[in-house]
Amino acid sequence: MKNHTNNYLKKESLATKQDSIIPLQANTAYHIFNRGNNKQLIFFNDNNYTYFMDKYESYMHNYWDTYAWVLMENHFHLVIRVKSVDEIIKAAKNDFNKIDKNFYKKHKELIEKVYQDADTDIRDSVSQGKHTELTGFQNLSALAQLHSPVLLRHLISWVVSERFRRFLLGYVMAINKQQERTGSLFQKAFKRKQLSSEIDIKNAISYVHHNPIHHSYTITYDQYKWSSYDNYMRQKPPSEKHTKLLYGNLDDMIAHHQDYKIYKKEMNCKISLDMDGI
Repeated sequence: MKNHTNNYLKKESLATKQDSIIPLQANTAYHIFNRGNNKQLIFFNDNNYTYFMDKYESYMHNYWDTYAWVLMENHFHLVIRVKSVDEIIKAAKNDFNKIDKNFYKKHKELIEKVYQDADTDIRDSVSQGKHTELTGFQNLSALAQLHSPVLLRHLISWVVSERFRRFLLGYVMAINKQQERTGSLFQKAFKRKQLSSEIDIKNAISYVHHNPIHHSYTITYDQYKWSSYDNYMRQKPPSEKHTKLLYGNLDDMIAHHQDYKIYKKEMNCKISLDMDGI
C-alpha cells in the first residue's frame, strides 16, 4: 500500500503545463482538478456546492462515471472513468450539432483525407464534402467511426473535454451573476492526470477524500460534507458499484483510506524532521 501511495503522490507532485492538454479517451480513468483563478473562492455558500454537483451530474453522467469527488472553497477534485465510444457518441449526437471551428482547423488535413478515402455513400451524405457539412457532428462522427480510429480518438477527447468545459462555463455564469462579478472564476484550463491501474484509482480516491483533512477542515473523512466519502459509507449509487468493483467491500475501502491517512501523517512527520535538521 505505502509503495503504491508513494508512487501516486510523486506523480501528483509533477504537475506540468501538459496536464491541461492530456487527451481524455474512452474507457480510461483520470484525476481531474481545478481551482479558482489566483486561488480565489469558487464556492460562496452551501447552495453553490449543491448547484455545482446537480449541474455536474446533469452535464456529465452520459460521458463519464464518477468514482470520487470533493469540493473545497477554492478548488475541486474528481476521479472519473470516461465511458465507451458508443455511449459517448450516442450522448453527443443529442448535445452537439457541430464541432468547434478550432477542432476542424486543427484536424483539417486528417478530416479531409479521411473524407477523400471514404466510400461514395459517405461522401454523398456530407453533401459533396462542403466544409460546413464536415463540421456537422453527425457527419463527422459517422466518418470517424467508419473510416478513422485516429480521428475518432481526437473527436471523443474533444467531445468529453468540451462537455466538461461547458459545464464549468455555466457554473461560472451563475456565480458571476450571484456575486455581481465579471471575468474568469477558474484557472484557464482544467487539469487532468491519467490513472493507469486499479491501485492508481484507489490512491486517487483516497487522495481526493483526504483533501479536507490535508487542508485542516476536519480530522476524519466522514466529517466533511462536500465529499463523496459519505456516498461510499452509505453505499449510495454509483459508489456502491465502485466499492464492489475496486475494494470488494466497504471494510476494505475504509481500511485503504485509513492506511492512506497514516501514510500521509508519516510523510508530514518526516518532512518536519527534515526541516528541523536544516
